[in-house]
Amino acid sequence: MDSAPYLCEVVPEKALRQVTGFTGPLKDYTSGQWAMSGNCLMQDVTPSPLSLGWGRKDGEKVLERLHGGVFAQYNPTPLPAEMGTGSVLIHPRPPSTIDPNDVIAIFRCGDVRPWIHMSLPRVAPGRDPVKDLTDLMRIAQKRYGELHDCTPAPLGEADQ
Repeated sequence: MDSAPYLCEVVPEKALRQVTGFTGPLKDYTSGQWAMSGNCLMQDVTPSPLSLGWGRKDGEKVLERLHGGVFAQYNPTPLPAEMGTGSVLIHPRPPSTIDPNDVIAIFRCGDVRPWIHMSLPRVAPGRDPVKDLTDLMRIAQKRYGELHDCTPAPLGEADQ
């Protein structure tokens, strides 16, 4: 699933289409800079088949806001340890402001502790959203490392 072209620089278009079943035109719009923080959506599509955000600070706060608090009742699935700290959250009945398929990861890349968050409004019938979001995040982390000349790794004990 990991091949160009990439949407938002880190998500393979072919993989996103497989996971979501979306067949229309896709053109991404990014605000912010990969060096610090930002977000990315698909232009001219509502709802956007992919919403992606990233940052270099406050990953734990973002994780708590998105998968903690009232959302913890939906039992987020932890990401594999080698991907850092994070989880996949599938909302059975999300509020209108949230996509039902959501993943966030905080990891180490050199001296930085970046986080990436992505959400999908739908997953194609018959797909496993937890597996698919985990796989998409794994690719996004790898691409982040390529873009920043670093190797993504889990957070160490000093990071916790």
